[in-house]
Amino acid sequence: MTANFFEDLCRQASLALRLDDSEAMGREEPVALGDVSIEVLHQEPNDSLLVLAELGQATANEPAKVYEQLLSLQYLLWDQPGIRFGYRDETGAVVLMLGVPLREDMNGEWLAKALQGMAGQVGHWRGTLLSQAFGAGAQASAPMAHESLGRFGARMA
Repeated sequence: MTANFFEDLCRQASLALRLDDSEAMGREEPVALGDVSIEVLHQEPNDSLLVLAELGQATANEPAKVYEQLLSLQYLLWDQPGIRFGYRDETGAVVLMLGVPLREDMNGEWLAKALQGMAGQVGHWRGTLLSQAFGAGAQASAPMAHESLGRFGARMA
């Protein structure tokens, strides 16, 4: 796919999401969906998208426990190979990453729904599974998060 296809896809998604700047996503700049920062990057050599959703900075007293929780969650997502967690050295932020091969049948509506679902999942995890790592809230069972993953279209690739 060309850079133009990626930019058009992002513009369509931005319009569907009613973002103030409909070009920012296509320039690979972060956009806010609620309180979740999302970036969509075009990986040209692989002809794929890399979607990054910021979970936040680890605020727990024991950061190793935060990363242990994330690795445990990633283990539960074994059947979702495009999903993983990452860490940004420059900001200290933990991110949820989703790799998706670009296809000609993708459109802005699909991308908008996938991004909304991903932002919703991040919000859910912040308030449940990762509440001790990124803020206050009650713990939830890991299978619940695994079952809800389909909401942001990980299997749509």
